[in-house]
Amino acid sequence: MAQGNLPDSTMGAQGQAPPEMPDDIYKWLEHLHKTEDKRVDVTMGQLTQAYTEKEKAQVEGGVDALKDLLNGIDDPNSELHSPTEKLAGVLKKMHDDTVELQKFFESYPPPAECVPIRDAYDQSLNETAAQMGDIADHLATGDIDKLMHMEGKSASGIDSAGAKTDRLVGEICDKYHKRRWFSIATDIKSSPIFGSGF
Repeated sequence: MAQGNLPDSTMGAQGQAPPEMPDDIYKWLEHLHKTEDKRVDVTMGQLTQAYTEKEKAQVEGGVDALKDLLNGIDDPNSELHSPTEKLAGVLKKMHDDTVELQKFFESYPPPAECVPIRDAYDQSLNETAAQMGDIADHLATGDIDKLMHMEGKSASGIDSAGAKTDRLVGEICDKYHKRRWFSIATDIKSSPIFGSGF
């Protein structure tokens, strides 16, 4: 008795081709892709600038403090600005940009099948904005104790939500036999501002 050919692994049940990704899911995933590109630009680009300001704060802080003491820190005509204030400004802008990014992401509601992906990614955006707000507030008020308490803990929630989002995107692409064309960053804590580097 002749053996039949093994079924093609690319074919579905009863010889049918695997389902194609629905257009509404593809379009929403493209929106997620654009949002993620923007998130990476905001976090990596501005975190680099923030780290530069942080380094300046450590190097110049003593000099600026002495200048402020000599010139009068409460002098309204003084043009001196502490490195901490500059860093707080950079982080505040990043926080504001992240809030705008959330609005952009929410402007395109997901199809039902993508709601879990939306929820996971939204958590990542929310936690990024919250962390930036907290860091900027602590810097602006000079609350170094609270700032140092955040060290090594800032990115855990952000990275966890990012990893979950990335896994869910992979699962939906696999379901529709669609080759993945983007990923969700899960290494924000490797930035010098987050994690142990801050």
